[in-house]
Amino acid sequence: MRAWPSRWFWLAILGTSTALAAGCGGDARIVPDASTSTDGSTEDRAAPDTGAEDDGGEPPSECAEEIAPIETGDPDGHADPYGARAAGQARAGRLRTEADLPSGFTPREEVGDYVLVNDLVGVVIEAPDDSDGYGPFGGEILSADVVDEDGRFVGGSRGGETIQGIGSRILRPTSVTVMNDGSNGEPAVVRVAGELDELPVLPFLTAILRGFDLPAAIDYTLAPGARHVTVTAHLLNDFPLPRRMQTAFGLLLRYRYRPFVPGLGFDEPASGTFDWFGFAGDGSTLVWSGATGQLTKILDESGVTIYAGPEIEAAACATTTIELARLDIGGPDAEGGLDALRLREGNTEAGRVVSGHVLDAEGYPVPGARVHVSDADGTWVTRALVGADGRWSARVEGAVSLVATASGYPDTEAVALGASATEAELAFAPTGLLHVRTLDGPSGDAMPARIQVIPVAGLPARPPSFGEQREAGGRLYQAYPADGDETLRVPVGEHDVIATHGFEREVARTRVMVTANTTAEVELTLVPSVESTGIQCADFHIHSHFSADSSDLVELKVRSAAGDGLELPVSTEHESIVDFQPVVEALGLGRWTRGFAGSELTTFQWGHFGVFPLVPRPELPNFGVVRWYGRTPGEVFAEVLARPSEPMVIINHPRSGGALGGYFNAIGFDRVTGEVENPELGSDLWDVVEVFNDDDFEAARDSTVADWFSWLAHGRRVFAVGSSDSHHIRSSPVGYPRTCLDLGTDVPSEVTPERLRDAARAGRSAVSGGILVSARTTAGEGPGSDVEVGAERASIRVTVQAPSWIEVNRLEVIVDGTTTETLALDEDDLPDPMRPALRFDADIEVPVADGAGSWVVFHAAGDEPLSPIYPDSGRRPFGVTNPIFLRR
Repeated sequence: MRAWPSRWFWLAILGTSTALAAGCGGDARIVPDASTSTDGSTEDRAAPDTGAEDDGGEPPSECAEEIAPIETGDPDGHADPYGARAAGQARAGRLRTEADLPSGFTPREEVGDYVLVNDLVGVVIEAPDDSDGYGPFGGEILSADVVDEDGRFVGGSRGGETIQGIGSRILRPTSVTVMNDGSNGEPAVVRVAGELDELPVLPFLTAILRGFDLPAAIDYTLAPGARHVTVTAHLLNDFPLPRRMQTAFGLLLRYRYRPFVPGLGFDEPASGTFDWFGFAGDGSTLVWSGATGQLTKILDESGVTIYAGPEIEAAACATTTIELARLDIGGPDAEGGLDALRLREGNTEAGRVVSGHVLDAEGYPVPGARVHVSDADGTWVTRALVGADGRWSARVEGAVSLVATASGYPDTEAVALGASATEAELAFAPTGLLHVRTLDGPSGDAMPARIQVIPVAGLPARPPSFGEQREAGGRLYQAYPADGDETLRVPVGEHDVIATHGFEREVARTRVMVTANTTAEVELTLVPSVESTGIQCADFHIHSHFSADSSDLVELKVRSAAGDGLELPVSTEHESIVDFQPVVEALGLGRWTRGFAGSELTTFQWGHFGVFPLVPRPELPNFGVVRWYGRTPGEVFAEVLARPSEPMVIINHPRSGGALGGYFNAIGFDRVTGEVENPELGSDLWDVVEVFNDDDFEAARDSTVADWFSWLAHGRRVFAVGSSDSHHIRSSPVGYPRTCLDLGTDVPSEVTPERLRDAARAGRSAVSGGILVSARTTAGEGPGSDVEVGAERASIRVTVQAPSWIEVNRLEVIVDGTTTETLALDEDDLPDPMRPALRFDADIEVPVADGAGSWVVFHAAGDEPLSPIYPDSGRRPFGVTNPIFLRR
């Protein structure tokens, strides 16, 4: 559920070198770089550990002759690279105007980058510069795509980083040039030249991988008529002994495409060794393979996938040329990638082509459907995308079985094709339509909502190899119409239709029978039941596809926030800045939602941090995020606070991911003493703590809640926020939990970034996982306030609210970190029968310690999961206030 790296992730990186070596084939191994200290500093290079065999003699100190530098080429290349298709050539040149830039999922290409293209496919290679993403130097492949009849990219690339690793180093380019522009009919070549250098975002690699700061170059080569780009390294070793290094590839493609592997299809294992790794898209598909052996997946966390190849050797006193990898670029879905792979391997005539149509029950084409092909033993073979005319094709061998799937259609029955058959027609069973409208209870106007459709008969299981992700909890759909109007195709039969709008309205649901070729009309009215005047709720931790580990579009995240009743969603991409507000405005959701821009400062050394508010700056790398590597937390936080927008710093998931993902782990915070073990990483320039990250009070009681209370007990006024850390709407919607702030207005558009920041900093809030808890003194002072009571006890008015579909069975009073009272709440004994959402409304007497005084927190909870909003998720209802500080 959580998206930050698990402890097993870091153990795999830092402690499993022998297991990795065994998986890489041959004599591959990972050896710590003796020339580099564990803190990443480079020591004397006079006699480094080269990995060469020791013959017992004294090694020479230098090469007998000077080695010629690696050549570079033309800085511009062909003047018309996109003319390659018409000329029947491969060409290399620069993107000279805005019109030359290809469209894509997360476009990073800029004028001045390089394009390598032929009559079939092309790639864009980044010019040397400060770069977006985790690879900061440039020189990497930014996008790869097939080309159209005009020789330009079709727009099927979904971006993602591709980082070539040589030992613990990557290439820091000083130039990108064209070695052959292709006008002579030969393969076109783009060369990235510079020196191997540490990857600054992963400084610990120098402690586990041998690496050398060699002059080097990487060539990207594309031949006419080819569908693959060859990646070749040139390593200039000016030391009189050979140098051996592990090859590795960092591909941040998993959430841009759908990964698949031979034999297993889309049921890709967490680790393993394969001839190639595929990444399927609806426009273009990529297949990565090692040039000299298999690749071993050694890491797959948080959108970062690392593949290890064989060890390579740079010869002594020479420039060594080594082919590293091949990138095959094919058309849609897995079959497109496999077709490109067959072309490179010379197997274009292997087996036979099977084809046919995929049709609905009325005989009409179903474009966008997928055909899944398995062999007679059930082993995955391929997957093909159905075109606009309903046709599909795939190359297979022997007898196969075919199943078609499409959104809203029941899967077809498996069709068996004999070893010589070449045609198959696949038809879906009858379907109908659901037209759902969601209405605001008070006004009757259309309103955004979350619409869920659950077939009463259930959904049949699909093999994981199909790669068809279903919604959680047996849902066929989870839709978020911005205008409250959604039409969905469904199988014939009964369906439960459920509409919700977060935690302040009642659920609306009905059961509908849908018959073939008809439209069932459904209207669901969402009635507010929780009184929250002046309070609006924020989620300070939301990711979209601008983060490497999320595939959700920004528009989807904004629609889901509005549909789930979240007034104030904050975008926090990993190492990027995106503003939700322009999308809110474009979708016409300003009445319901106000979007904001922030970022998750994602270090790989001492934790993750929410930074809010921020202003995106497109002219800067990663839209202007603060660079953290090579600096202390105090230095980074100081720069954050000095930004013109005066952001606050949120300690995100402070106990997750070991020392690298959790700041409290990194500093060694001791809850008992309040001291830190690593003061050099300590800083007091942070504001609030994400105490609740997609979890509830009970789940966090002994970890981040205990931290929170420890900071308070030791005199630091730490306020809590609760956030979803949503990466995937399918499994982790936004707004659980959420931080509900006293802002003095119910109009989202009136909330400025500064107003929201100041309320969070001041602790004028409560965290809601479905339950809204409020607490006020007789003078109206709430969470975050200092209250002079002049007595041994203070009277505080506490209210607990939740819509009727949420269970609330207890209210806990916590004074100075200790539970002083737990009140049982009976849903049959409400304080006001006319307000069923009001579960508790009474004064509570709180003891106040002499001297320093006391602080009090109120926590309400239930035990039943939050169905139907979060079916089968285990998420439980809770609510907790920030502290009120009491003095005698």
